[in-house]
Amino acid sequence: MTEKIIVHPKESYRKRYSIRKSTKSSKYHEVTIPYEVIEKQARAHNMSVEEFVENFDVEYLFNSFLGVHLNFVRKDENER
Repeated sequence: MTEKIIVHPKESYRKRYSIRKSTKSSKYHEVTIPYEVIEKQARAHNMSVEEFVENFDVEYLFNSFLGVHLNFVRKDENER
């Protein structure tokens, strides 16, 4: 099942970041997640930003739609 995400530019943050290779020989690339995204997720979980970063991982969903969707998953749930 494909999830439809509708973006309203007036209600969203717009930031552009460079893509960088994680290492010279790596197949992975890195990009920065804006602070506001993490801050909003931390507030939604009644945590400080530091607590949120310590307790959550980022899960990328891709391949069935154009673009990438981020999920934030508790580390203890991710280890199951």
